[in-house]
Amino acid sequence: MTFLEIQQDIFRRTNKSVDPDTATKTRIKAFVNQRHRSLLSMPGVDQMRDATSTFSSVVDTPRVALPQALTRIKSMFQTDPNNWRLMEKSLDWLRTINPQQNSGTPIYYVPKGYEYVSKQPSDASAVFIKSSSASDTGTVYVQGIRTGGIIGSASQTMTGATAVQIGTFSDWIQIDKLYVSTAAVGSITLHEDSGVGTELAQISIGRYRPYYFVVLLWPTPAEVQEYSFDFEREILDLVNDTDEPYLPSDYHDLLSIGARMDEYEKMEDPRFSTAKSEYKEKYASFQYFIHGRASERLIPRSTSGRIGYSDLGGYYPADGYLG
Repeated sequence: MTFLEIQQDIFRRTNKSVDPDTATKTRIKAFVNQRHRSLLSMPGVDQMRDATSTFSSVVDTPRVALPQALTRIKSMFQTDPNNWRLMEKSLDWLRTINPQQNSGTPIYYVPKGYEYVSKQPSDASAVFIKSSSASDTGTVYVQGIRTGGIIGSASQTMTGATAVQIGTFSDWIQIDKLYVSTAAVGSITLHEDSGVGTELAQISIGRYRPYYFVVLLWPTPAEVQEYSFDFEREILDLVNDTDEPYLPSDYHDLLSIGARMDEYEKMEDPRFSTAKSEYKEKYASFQYFIHGRASERLIPRSTSGRIGYSDLGGYYPADGYLG
């Protein structure tokens, strides 16, 4: 089901017009997206968000800023030439084992969390902002640390595709925060020294701020190599009429049923309890679909005489079911 079809199903079942007022449409869309996020964040269901990407290491640079679409790393590995998996360690472990970050071939990665920039200024610098769209004319804000450890903040009105310096400071050594007052129309980029200097961060279209999931490689890379990593994608809201949920198509109606529950609750409609029962039954089926495997389903006795695995629960024999 598309986003529009889900909305239309809700309108019909809640006895609303096919084209309700703007406030109702906005509310229903919010309910659908809340249910979408709730389902995709459930344990086991997060596999629907799994993806794999790559990056290349930089010599003498342990810090890696991974794509903004990422919410959590599941694994990291290097296929050529080493063909091994990197193990995850904590920052405390790294500081205890090797504070100076010796160089070599990385065998561990250390998650540091989210940061606003993919790179920090290489030295004390002014920072500039620009956009790929002339329509980006809102205010940009930056906070960070200046030479001498001074905490600084500055703001500047953007001039679209023409780069402009943010504030008057020219001694930024660390950028801690970057955001704009209105959603980006184009891709907004932060640069060091000038509008064509090193790109430090990018605010995606429709967003207010950038964020990158940062990891440290250990040992610090001594050569350029390509790494792959499995990760969970960010849950994106359904926006356009043709958008479809990340869920299996057989369970798209969970969003419709769940949003109807929310609407009935909002309107104090007695049909809430009926929708709740319907949702509970469908959700149970969905959970079995996600967690069940064909090899784990009940097979009382196969043609070969072997005993199949049982999924009847903890009160039944753990090794199988004789029938």
